[in-house]
Amino acid sequence: MNTKKESALSLNFGAKHWSVLLYTILLYFVTAIITGTVQITAPGLAALRHWDYAALMGLNTVGGLLSIPLTFVFAQVIRAKGVKWPTLIFIVLYGVGMMLYGSPLFGVVVVGILLANATSNSLNMVSPNTLLTDWFPKKKGVVLGIATAGMMLAAIVAAPVFQIITNATNMPTAFLIVGVVILITGVLTLFIKNTPKEAGTYPDNDPSADVEEIARMKAAMSGQNGWTIRRLLTCKDFWMITVGFGLGFFALVGAASFFLPQGLEYGLAENQMLLFMMLSGIGSVIGSYVLGAIDQAKSTKLATVIYGVGMIAGMAARAVGVNSTPLFIFGVFCLPFFQGGLANLMISMTVQVFGPASYASVNRVMSPLVIAIRTLSFVVVGMVYGASKTYSVVSWVITALLVISFICLCLINSATKPVPENGK
Repeated sequence: MNTKKESALSLNFGAKHWSVLLYTILLYFVTAIITGTVQITAPGLAALRHWDYAALMGLNTVGGLLSIPLTFVFAQVIRAKGVKWPTLIFIVLYGVGMMLYGSPLFGVVVVGILLANATSNSLNMVSPNTLLTDWFPKKKGVVLGIATAGMMLAAIVAAPVFQIITNATNMPTAFLIVGVVILITGVLTLFIKNTPKEAGTYPDNDPSADVEEIARMKAAMSGQNGWTIRRLLTCKDFWMITVGFGLGFFALVGAASFFLPQGLEYGLAENQMLLFMMLSGIGSVIGSYVLGAIDQAKSTKLATVIYGVGMIAGMAARAVGVNSTPLFIFGVFCLPFFQGGLANLMISMTVQVFGPASYASVNRVMSPLVIAIRTLSFVVVGMVYGASKTYSVVSWVITALLVISFICLCLINSATKPVPENGK
């Protein structure tokens, strides 16, 4: 490896930068818990309370839809006021929502599900992304590869851990414990600074960073520059990024929602599938770093192409696995490995195309649209499985959507665009 690449992959950050990075890992993790555990919580509550499973899943979908306008407003507030205080408020609401989720009263559970889904989506798509692009504008590839591993890990590992806690206590207690963990994250938010300048340091911990770069970052946080909604909605690359990675999130949530039942349908034991969940979660962390490193050392476009091919291969293997256990197991581990690069590559590509100073402006529009695409996964998975009665067909449908995703990602022009004049 040459000196330039070694420098690009260096993690020689100061304590302040590492504290932000570790915080974002935790924030990605806790905000993905609700999605990662839905395959346990929905059927578990339905069985425990004798409630309708479809109604509980429908509430998760409604919560996701509510998060679309909420995320738009949340992103606007963060763009104008900074990350810290809006994030703290939403974390508290999210933690309370998860605690209410385990209530014996259906009306309270409805409030909990809607509140937890709406606020967690907004947090997941806006807060850590904005912090990382402000604190690490030049190291975005490798840093995002590390930070977003928290989300991938939660998407796979949260379910078996939640099940272990439930078995040791009960499901309502498990919800309370998760709520407390989320509120602890809120306490940690009190110690976070919006920008390196506020913390008395420099972007990427690099004292040579010029004053203009810091000024651009400050302007982005204050909403003084960026892209208008109209300009974004008429930009081809904005749509290619949004649809391309949005379908990736669709696949992530959809594939996780039937991970366990698909294995049972194919003849594997429940304890085997729970073990696979945890091991594949470790694989997603590794994949997040590997793809982030490729992004940083080579190019965001190359890392994105590799990610797209891997996603298609992993999902197709889970589909074909109905007739081949080894192929299914290959898909079980291949898909999470490449899913590990999903969140960090979407952020990195957005920064690459629109520039770090414009990230907040672009993300306020992109995040709600990606959430809309992701939320549809629950409905589509349910409809396709209801019609076909096999998760192999569901996997093939998601594979086809991933092919569309790959085409969109390949059509992105990754050259950085100039910020339009008078963008607000």
